[in-house]
Amino acid sequence: MKKTNLILLITSLLFIFSCKKIEPPIDPNEANDPIYLLEGIMNGDSLNLYVNDTTVFISDAPYNMNGIEAYSSTISNLETGFELKMIVLKPETFITETGLQLIKEANASYIVHQPTCKSFDFSNNSNQEDYMKIIINGEGFSGNQIEVDEFGRYDVDFQFSNLNPQVYTIPVEIGFEDELLNPYFTVTSLNDKIVLESENLDASSIWLLNGTEISTNSNHETSLSNGIHNVTHKVTDSYNNTASYTTLINYFDDLIWQMSQSYCSTDVIENNYGTILIEAIHQGETYTSAYNSANLLNEFQITNVEYLLDPGTQTISFVKLNVNFDAELKTINNSKTLNLTNMKGIFHIKIN
Repeated sequence: MKKTNLILLITSLLFIFSCKKIEPPIDPNEANDPIYLLEGIMNGDSLNLYVNDTTVFISDAPYNMNGIEAYSSTISNLETGFELKMIVLKPETFITETGLQLIKEANASYIVHQPTCKSFDFSNNSNQEDYMKIIINGEGFSGNQIEVDEFGRYDVDFQFSNLNPQVYTIPVEIGFEDELLNPYFTVTSLNDKIVLESENLDASSIWLLNGTEISTNSNHETSLSNGIHNVTHKVTDSYNNTASYTTLINYFDDLIWQMSQSYCSTDVIENNYGTILIEAIHQGETYTSAYNSANLLNEFQITNVEYLLDPGTQTISFVKLNVNFDAELKTINNSKTLNLTNMKGIFHIKIN
C-alpha cells in the first residue's frame, strides 16, 4: 500500500511539473473567439469549423480499437452533420520521468490496418500444431496460423484434439509489441518443477497460473499438475505503466512444450501504440484513415502541447494541442474518398 501511494504521489508531481501553462478547457465567455477550431481543404473546398456555443461543438470520449485503449476528440457541426474525430492510441508508456506522454510535440504516424498472419509454435520439437484448431472472432483455422484484417488485441481460442476437448483462451496482440515494458518470459523445467523467468528485471512482476496469482517475484519456481496450463506475466514499472503476456504450456512430469508467437512475415509494423486515426462523417457516410495505405506516407504534426486542469476537479484532465495534417479518408468498402489537405487547428483530448 505504501508503494502504491508513493507511485501515485510521484505521478501527481510529474504531472504538475511537466505541464506548461494551465488553463480551463473552454471559457464560455470566449465563445466568439473560439479556443478550438479546425480549418483546411476537404475535396477541394474550404472546411472551417469554429467551436462556439450554438452550432459547432467539441466533445471527447474513450475509444477502443479492437481491444487497444485510445482517446478521441470530435468536432461536430450540428447544421451540416459533418463530424471529424481525431483518435490517439494510448502509448506503451503513458507516464515517464518527464510526465504524461499521451501526445508529444512531434510528427506522429497513422495506423493503417493490413491483413496480418500470426503463427503459434511449440518448443521441444513438438508437432502439436498437427492437432490444433484455432478460433478467432468465430472463424476457425486449422494448423498453427491465424489471419486477421485489422491490428488489435484479440481473444484467441485453442483446441488440441490429441489431448482433450477443452478450449483455452489467451489474449494475442497483432501489430503491437510491448518493447519497453517487456512482459515476456521463459519457462524451463527443473527437478519436477517449472521455473518462470522474467525478461524484465527492472519492473515488478505478478505471475498468474490458470487465472490465479501465484507469485510477485521476478522469477518463480512452482509444481504443476499434468496437463495444459495458462501462464500470464504482468509487469509494472516505477511510473505504474503496465503490460502483460500470456501463453500456454503443456506439462506431463516434465515440460512437454511452451507455445510461442511469431509473424508469418517480416514486413509487419509492430508497436503501433501512440499512432493516430482520423474519422469523419460526411453526408451521412463514415470515412476513416485506417484502411488506406496512402496514409502511411502522411504525417500528423503536433505542436504546442499543454496539459489542462478540469475546472471542477482541478485535476489534469485534458491535453490541448495544435495539429497540422493531410489525410486521405475512405469508406470501409473503399468506394468513396474524402481528401483532407492543409488541415490545421486546435484540439483538446480528455484523458480521464
